[in-house]
Amino acid sequence: MKFVKGNILDADHGIIGHQVNCQLVMGAGLAKQVREKYPHVYNEYKLVMAFQTPEQRFGRCQMVVATPPNTLFIANLFGQMHFRPRGIVHTDYGALASALRNLQRWRETFFPKYSVYLPHGLGSGLAGGEWNVVEGIIRDAVPDAIIVRYVQ
Repeated sequence: MKFVKGNILDADHGIIGHQVNCQLVMGAGLAKQVREKYPHVYNEYKLVMAFQTPEQRFGRCQMVVATPPNTLFIANLFGQMHFRPRGIVHTDYGALASALRNLQRWRETFFPKYSVYLPHGLGSGLAGGEWNVVEGIIRDAVPDAIIVRYVQ
């Protein structure tokens, strides 16, 4: 893994991964920022959720083209079932690990030279997970991930 500072949404080539819940809500944190910058990513998120139950999405990865022609993708990582109530752990480490492995397999199959960008604190902010646990999951699933610590 490599650690850098910046705004993950400034990436213009590769794959940006972020954790989402299975309840059709991208209303806070990085998910909200993705929704605002790439509204079609949210529309694709809602579309897949319309055809699958939350339990069917849990632990999976949805890849969405952010910028044509396939230069930047957003990976919606379904690593948490719910987002409320606040103050408890919503990140499911097994589901997040599964979603990250799915992302890695997809990348290896279709775009092996693309970098994967993940936010520092993935699953650890509003979702309440422990970063040291998530960091270990990332090392196993996507060992060459670029971890972006947010700075303006």
